Amino acid sequence: MKLLLFDIDGTLILSGGAGLRAMNRAFEQLYGIPNILDGITLSGRTDDKIMMDAYAKANIPFSYDELNRFKSAYFDLIEEEVRAPGRAKRTMPGVEALLPELARRDDVCLALLTGNWEKSGRAKLDYFDLNRYFPFGAFSDDSPVRKELPPVAIRRFVEKHGVRPAPEQVYIIGDTPADIQCAKPHGVVSVAVAAAMHSVDDLKRHHPDILLQDLTATDEILKILG
Repeated sequence: MKLLLFDIDGTLILSGGAGLRAMNRAFEQLYGIPNILDGITLSGRTDDKIMMDAYAKANIPFSYDELNRFKSAYFDLIEEEVRAPGRAKRTMPGVEALLPELARRDDVCLALLTGNWEKSGRAKLDYFDLNRYFPFGAFSDDSPVRKELPPVAIRRFVEKHGVRPAPEQVYIIGDTPADIQCAKPHGVVSVAVAAAMHSVDDLKRHHPDILLQDLTATDEILKILG
């Protein structure tokens, strides 16, 4: 059985900036500082790392107790922001056709590997009714270091299915260089998808095992991933 680990933002969906707005609002609500994430890189990073930078920018000592206060406010706001009207929210090209085809196969297991915290990542997916395809995953809750997430996802696969996949049976599917880089130390297959902010040429420089323009060629992608 192959384990297919999907990133969320830019790979499965675009949330119309819901996470950015909710994080900024939560930080202002707690600390009175607006737009704290201006100038902070978000793409491909874990939520923990993003917020460590935010606290440093605000000259507020970082602690996980403080982060938990922030997360509580953020989780309330992400639910509101992801459902806000008038935002450019959508599934990424090909996703709605591909996932049902993969889910009906008994030789494939779908899961998540994302820099989102689980609760907020699933809030985004829930808007598009995609959570049903992903029974488990690895998240920023598990480690602030993205390269440490693949073993977490594999461990959860083993707990669920009772077998350990070989590295060549584990695919990390994402739209950023960080998705490629987190696969390499573990010898698993990196699948880069250039449908969001990183072009084919951008991603090619990081030497993914498989490089796709998008996920629209369902039959072709089923051969690659199946």
